[in-house]
Amino acid sequence: MVERRGAFERAAKLASTERREGEQDLVQRLADDFRQDPGAFDPRRLSYLSTLGWVDLLKTLEISPAGGKRPFLGGLADNPQSDQWPASGWASLRRPERSAWLAGVASGTGFGIVVLFFAFLVSLAFG
Repeated sequence: MVERRGAFERAAKLASTERREGEQDLVQRLADDFRQDPGAFDPRRLSYLSTLGWVDLLKTLEISPAGGKRPFLGGLADNPQSDQWPASGWASLRRPERSAWLAGVASGTGFGIVVLFFAFLVSLAFG
């Protein structure tokens, strides 16, 4: 189980890295398209960006907020997070793996009951 968890964590980290690299490529393409012709730029393409992608796009376009303040002031990142309620992330979706032994016993018992039931029906029909 430990090696499966390690493999999952490596795969998740790789997927996260690939997504981030892909988003950076998308940001660069969107910035280039916007610089070439702002009037023809389709804003619906921005829906593919995450919050970090938006920040990267603003940095790429060299757009800074007035007065040099942080972008998105007053957003979720500025609210203090309580240690009492940490973000759950994927923890709420985790489920323990079922026991292979218990699954084998349950399926064997179920199959045995089905065989006995059919044997009983056959004995009634011919007996």
